[in-house]
Amino acid sequence: MVKQIRKSYQSDISDKEWQIIEPHIPKPKTIHEHYITPSIKDLKLVSEKIPL
Repeated sequence: MVKQIRKSYQSDISDKEWQIIEPHIPKPKTIHEHYITPSIKDLKLVSEKIPL
């Protein structure tokens, strides 16, 4: 019987497991690490530009 070799994708395993398998690849960032919360000042600037 021949065992099938299944491809492993990064989404199939945890981040820790992925770092063990492929240590040269940087740790994937989560969505929250990319998201920057706008400040009140930024929101005021945007609202001033929108005609009502």
